[in-house]
Amino acid sequence: MNRLSIFLASLAADPTADKIVPPTGVTARLTLFAAGAMAFMAVFAIAISLAAGHLAERWGDALKGVATIEIASGDTAEVERALSVLETTPGVLRPREVSEERQQALLAPWLGTDFPLEALALPRLIELREGPSFDPDGLMLRLSAEAPSARYLKPDEWQSRVASAAQRVSQLSVGLILLTGAVVAAMISLAATTALVAQAGVIETLRLIGAEDSFIARAFVRRFTLRTLGGAALGTLLAALVLLSLSRGDESLLSLLRPDWRGWLAILALPFLSGTIAFVSTRLAATRVLARLL
Repeated sequence: MNRLSIFLASLAADPTADKIVPPTGVTARLTLFAAGAMAFMAVFAIAISLAAGHLAERWGDALKGVATIEIASGDTAEVERALSVLETTPGVLRPREVSEERQQALLAPWLGTDFPLEALALPRLIELREGPSFDPDGLMLRLSAEAPSARYLKPDEWQSRVASAAQRVSQLSVGLILLTGAVVAAMISLAATTALVAQAGVIETLRLIGAEDSFIARAFVRRFTLRTLGGAALGTLLAALVLLSLSRGDESLLSLLRPDWRGWLAILALPFLSGTIAFVSTRLAATRVLARLL
């Protein structure tokens, strides 16, 4: 019998076996709550991971092929001197200061359109294109006297920064999903172990009348797997509704939380993944506890 057959057989209804497992109580509430809460968190971890990737693509397209001079001091006079140097430097094409409106547009996915940029004390930026004779080292030597706080950023430097930040966010989200799965496994294992120990007297009686451990284990595996599936489905549904409500706008970072088809597939798979984790955890816990109760 393959693993899928074992899984499906464990979920098949068996009224006699079901009487072994308490239908309500602390373990039932613990299982439902843990599965629902973990699924809720996992939905947002998936959404944040996808949003980071979409934002990196958006910024990468906006900054593609554009070198940047960053004026850390933010001084207007220093910006004007830097522009004068750039306009007389061979190989520098179309230098222009990044306007407040342009910065607002780039930051809108994070902060929205109404956020006061002056509250952030952002550096002043100058965009430029590199011509065939462009010499970045020579440019910085010229800028050092007129704009001491200026820093040259290569065309791909902004993109690499954004991609690196998006990758870290995605890794953090994946780590959160793995941690969520580990917590579900631990909680289900604890709940199943508690229920098995609490039914030690019933288990002993069943053994005396000829019940096999596989019959007893199947009852616990089925009940806890179905409880986890139900709790995870409820948590996933609630998280999806909250996610759709938050991502209703079009101009803020929250709008990026709206999953694409890949995201929805991953979200829909969460209850089944939780059920699989519960199946494995309960089966291992049942095998371990029943061996100890011999």
